Amino acid sequence: MKKVGLLYCFAVSVLMLYGCANSKENEESHQPQTNTPTEEQTSQNNEEESQQDTTLMEFGKEFQPPHFQVEKFNVAKTTEGNLEITIDYVFDQELFEFLKSKPIEYYYVVHYPTQLAESTNVTESNIIKGETISDSTTQMNYSIQLNQDIPENFDIDSLVNEPVGFQLYVLDKNKDPEFIIDDIYHYSDSSSTVLLDLQ
Repeated sequence: MKKVGLLYCFAVSVLMLYGCANSKENEESHQPQTNTPTEEQTSQNNEEESQQDTTLMEFGKEFQPPHFQVEKFNVAKTTEGNLEITIDYVFDQELFEFLKSKPIEYYYVVHYPTQLAESTNVTESNIIKGETISDSTTQMNYSIQLNQDIPENFDIDSLVNEPVGFQLYVLDKNKDPEFIIDDIYHYSDSSSTVLLDLQ
């Protein structure tokens, strides 16, 4: 009888241990798995970030003269009395091929001269998305056209006659400045101008 009792205790103990072990396995299999990146995924992510940084650095270098040129800058008064700003620009072959080979998102914004900004309470134009250059694109000359409301008492003719103080910013995809033409009027008028390299 004593042997049967010991055998019974042993069997119960084995069953309990087996049940506990089974329960622990079930808990582990039902817990959500956390996706920890493998070394290969981490390396791949770092490589992609590095390529993006390199592309942005190249972008900043490429979007400068002689690769990017403003050919004509014009400020005019519209029949409604608004200010119309036109900037004709051209890409050289190197920048053109660069934009073809890398799908880069870029933007332009024009900062207004002090007298205009103070009169209108607007310091800059709306942000304008740059042209998308695809494999089939052949055009290298483009134009930016802006229209700005002007208060009636503002001397618009002074800006039309000598439109100094306008700045053209070239922005990257994050809308951070990569290149600034400090005075578009003098830049398009002569080869000597102040260029701000932000690298």
